[in-house]
Amino acid sequence: MGETVRKQLAEGLARVSSLDVADKIDSPANLFIKKWLGQPRCLSDVGLFGRNMLQLPLRSISQGYRQEKVRVVLDLRESTDHLVRAAGSQVRTVRKWKAQEKVDKAVIRLKYHEVIGRVKVG
Repeated sequence: MGETVRKQLAEGLARVSSLDVADKIDSPANLFIKKWLGQPRCLSDVGLFGRNMLQLPLRSISQGYRQEKVRVVLDLRESTDHLVRAAGSQVRTVRKWKAQEKVDKAVIRLKYHEVIGRVKVG
């Protein structure tokens, strides 16, 4: 094998092995759910948790983790107590995904859409 192929393979394996805790729990749980439903292992998470014809009352563990972290960030930021808002406490998340950054991007996106308004297409 060439040196570049080895390097790319090592980088890919490093990314695969650096999953956060929620993803490590999520993967075996998803496999068990697919097995329990009699679905093939190759069924994607979109097929399992998406809003399709057969919408199941299931939620991904990692998706729930991220939603709760975002909820905590918003609770701290929008608190009625001025001391809680001024404390500047940080919500700890994994290094691949930052709740504070996601909330900031969502707020910027909402402000942008508020300024632009509804755009008629077609």
